[in-house]
Amino acid sequence: MPTKKQPTKKPVKNSKVAKNKRTEYLFSESDKLFLVALFTITVLLIVSVFVLSKNIKKQETIYNLTSKVSKLDIQNKDRFNDFITTANVNSVMYQDFVKETLAAKSVIKYRNEKLKGDYETIKETNLQPRVSPATGKVKLVKMEDTNYLVFNDLTTNEGPDLKVYTATSIEEGWENMGTLAANKGDIYYTLPNAVDPQEVKFVLIYSDKYKTVYSFAQF
Repeated sequence: MPTKKQPTKKPVKNSKVAKNKRTEYLFSESDKLFLVALFTITVLLIVSVFVLSKNIKKQETIYNLTSKVSKLDIQNKDRFNDFITTANVNSVMYQDFVKETLAAKSVIKYRNEKLKGDYETIKETNLQPRVSPATGKVKLVKMEDTNYLVFNDLTTNEGPDLKVYTATSIEEGWENMGTLAANKGDIYYTLPNAVDPQEVKFVLIYSDKYKTVYSFAQF
């Protein structure tokens, strides 16, 4: 009886191997390196364009804001530019700074609070503009056993969150005297016992909100 012939099995092709072989055929090693380099360069170009556009937008914001300096009556424009370029804040804060400072220009807070009585003048100087115009006399005086900080004939602009500070230097020894009570007229503050008037070198009208000096007096 003749033996039945078994059918021969066809070899099964590995699809992954076949695909890899086709890929190797289509792309040589040099082609692969070229594609990787091209992809890398493309990504770098996209990132560079994004960073450049962001910087351009920031510069436009800075330009638009600094162009408003004249409206602020800022006499020291370099100080304003320093604030714009070095402050670690976003463009919204720049815009708020300009908006609030402009709005505050029209605000007049007048007071006639002269120190009554005989006092001894320890130091006297003039108020100097920084971010806003400022004039007037600044004095450190002593009456009886109490020392005072006195502003006479003060004229300056109102601003956001303005405080009065004494300081032994620009960097240290700051003492908060309180909110700027008026931007026109005569006002005074009682110096704390911890503040030695002989050690005071600066009086600052300072915006706590924007961390910048609006005007100052240097003894």
